[in-house]
Amino acid sequence: MESCGSLAPHEFIKVGERVRIHGGGLNGIVGVIAAIKNDKSLIVSVDLIQKLIAIRIDGFEVEPD
Repeated sequence: MESCGSLAPHEFIKVGERVRIHGGGLNGIVGVIAAIKNDKSLIVSVDLIQKLIAIRIDGFEVEPD
């Protein structure tokens, strides 16, 4: 498989927006963007088992939900 280059954040995804995560063990999880870091990682707040947690993700694709 050839590399397509480096990943870059989408301009249209903003803090506070609901997104769906694609890839890895978090595939299909829906959360809210809490922060966008300078290293191109995202902090996503996810409601799991009646508890709100913040997950730092890097190298995953997200799309608006």
